[in-house]
Amino acid sequence: MAEISRFFTQKGVRPHFALKTDSDERMLSLVRSGMGVGMMPESFQSEAVRFVRLFDFDLQREIGLLYGLQTEENGLGESLRQIYHGELLPASWTAG
Repeated sequence: MAEISRFFTQKGVRPHFALKTDSDERMLSLVRSGMGVGMMPESFQSEAVRFVRLFDFDLQREIGLLYGLQTEENGLGESLRQIYHGELLPASWTAG
């Protein structure tokens, strides 16, 4: 979130942040309710909100795989881990 503050400060804007959260769903819920605006990835746009692209904003996010505990029981969790580490690639990914 420091990157967001820095972005606005460099543009000469000092917004008032009433709430700072790392929860995309919480922020989206507040925006949908008309309680403010949020800085979110384009993938969260929907008919209930309007998305405005910011230029010169180069924030990057780290993402990962999230899976339920039941996937460990059926082996999917281990397969996903192996794919991530390049130990197991589906045939369609390596076919050339």
